[in-house]
This record gives sequence, C-alpha cells and structure tokens, in this order.
Amino acid sequence: ILLHRPDAERFRELYGREGDGILSVSFDPPEAAPKSTGAGDGPFGAESFFLFVGTLFPPNYEGVAWFAREVLPRVPGRLVVAGKGFERVAAEFESERCRVLGFVEDLADLYRKADFVVAPIFSGGGMKVKTAEALSYGKTIVGTPEALRGYEVTEGREALVRGDAKGFIEAIRSLYPEDGDARRGTGDGRLGYNRAARELFERCHSTEAAWKGFAELYEKALGRKAGTD
Repeated sequence: ILLHRPDAERFRELYGREGDGILSVSFDPPEAAPKSTGAGDGPFGAESFFLFVGTLFPPNYEGVAWFAREVLPRVPGRLVVAGKGFERVAAEFESERCRVLGFVEDLADLYRKADFVVAPIFSGGGMKVKTAEALSYGKTIVGTPEALRGYEVTEGREALVRGDAKGFIEAIRSLYPEDGDARRGTGDGRLGYNRAARELFERCHSTEAAWKGFAELYEKALGRKAGTD
C-alpha cells in the first residue's frame, strides 16, 4: 500500500510490479468556510494577510527564514506565522508586515480569515499534513514542490507551485493587487475561500475518501483470494 502516485511509480521501478493500492493522508474535514469575507479582528486588525502554519523544526524554520529574507520584502501583503515553538524566535521575524503568533489553540478562525497559505518547504519526507489541512479549509497554496509532494493539485487552480524566490514573488504578485489589500472571494476565486481546493480535499483526503480506498483494497483482496480457491 503506497501513500501517493509518485511512491507507486517508484515502487514499480524498484520491484517491477504494481502496488496493491494508494491510501493517502486523510482526516475529517472542518466545517465549510463561513460566508463572511472580511479579515475582521485578525492579527493585523481589519487588514488581510496570508498564512504559514507549522511547528518550529528545521525545515519549517529554514523555510520561514528564507521567505522572510528573500520573498516578503518583494511582495505586497502581510504574513502571519502560526505554529508551536515559533514564539521562541518571534523577534527574528516580527515586523510591520509579519506577525508571529506561535502556538494557536484553534487554527480554524485563522485559516478562514487568511487570503491564502504559503508553504516554503525545501526539505523533509513524505506528504506534508499541513498541506492537506490548508486544502481542507479551501485555501490556495503557494508552495514548493516538496510541500506539494504527493498532492494532485492543478497548477493555478488549487496551488501555485514554485521552487525559488523569483517564482514565489511572481505567484504572490499574481494573487494580490500592489497594495496587498485583496478583495477576498467566497466562491471559486483563489483568494479567501477556494472551492476547488476544498473539493480536492474532499475527493482525495477526507475520511470518506480513505474508507472508499479501503473498500477497494478489500474487494481486490477478495478477488485474489477467490482466484486461488
């Protein structure tokens, strides 16, 4: 049983046969995003923002440091960093355009108020659960190939996949007006609530999708057993 299609392809290359199936990252989705479109009492008051979520461990720290140094000064908008441990390094990143919240008890409100999510992750392994979490809240993701590894996103629809600073800058500028005060959509747009992102999560990463995958594996196993009887 493999985690995603690239794993399945690699398995076929190594062992000369198909895997039994794919069971991806999955969990119960949060409630659908509310219809309210304003940032309201967010980290920047009524000002809109984009979001990074992740605990303080080396790939996340390195990604935020890189983004704050190479990307944030060259794009419109404001960044919020949320994740256990980041409060310990807040002084390194806090500025007029960056708020470091550190540990947040309930991320739901923060996700729903964010215009989109950034995922500047350049190292690690496996599928990033925070990527699925962002999709579950209907968030467009501007992220690296590593952050989106294993996720079957469509470029420009659920995600903008970029591997360097120039790409991130271009992607964020394409989402935001120059002043960074986005007018957030509530339907099919890429800012605020991205319906396509939520639908991708429900189709591929929800608990319902996982149970469907288990059922298909079970039926396949029963078919093999019947063939040997």
